[in-house]
Amino acid sequence: MNQFSVKERRASAGFACLLALGAIPITLLGFMGLFVTVVLFLAAWKLIPGFWRITGRSLLAGLISGVLVLGPGLRLAMRLVAIADPNATPEFSVGGTIGIIVLIGGFLGSIYSVVAVYARTGFSTGKAVASGVVALALLGFVMASADLRDEIANLGLGAWMNIPMFAAIGFLHGWTSLSLYDRLSKRSLRDAPAVEAMA
Repeated sequence: MNQFSVKERRASAGFACLLALGAIPITLLGFMGLFVTVVLFLAAWKLIPGFWRITGRSLLAGLISGVLVLGPGLRLAMRLVAIADPNATPEFSVGGTIGIIVLIGGFLGSIYSVVAVYARTGFSTGKAVASGVVALALLGFVMASADLRDEIANLGLGAWMNIPMFAAIGFLHGWTSLSLYDRLSKRSLRDAPAVEAMA
């Protein structure tokens, strides 16, 4: 994090925040959300040194954490909401579970991992604050949908229980993604001398 100038850290922080917001219209606005995200990536590419290397590792870390943490966490939270709601009949679908874990977990997990990495770099802070940004981003994603917002407020034990539960899942995913990113970065540094020796 210390290798970045003040300008580059500001660009990283701005990119993280804007991408967190951009992840919402990606799913809700289709092409427009995708267009906004592409523009953000192109702008960040020009402003942040090593952008594609950092982003590539972030995406890989997020994909792994998304499938192992975020996806299963979201599925479990939805299950708990259904069980706790006296008016709902809990249902379980293998196909639906796989879709949530692989598609939603992997897709959103990758994006939010990039958010976490650049938030930590941009704000020059540790894992806790960067993971908190991911938690807020996930809550923003949930609250942006009228249907999901209504379910969070009215199903299960209500908003007082559902909101902290989903925020905790986002925080855990952010923390796990950053840990995996750090391990990938250290491994890359260890492998670099060997690659140079073979060249």
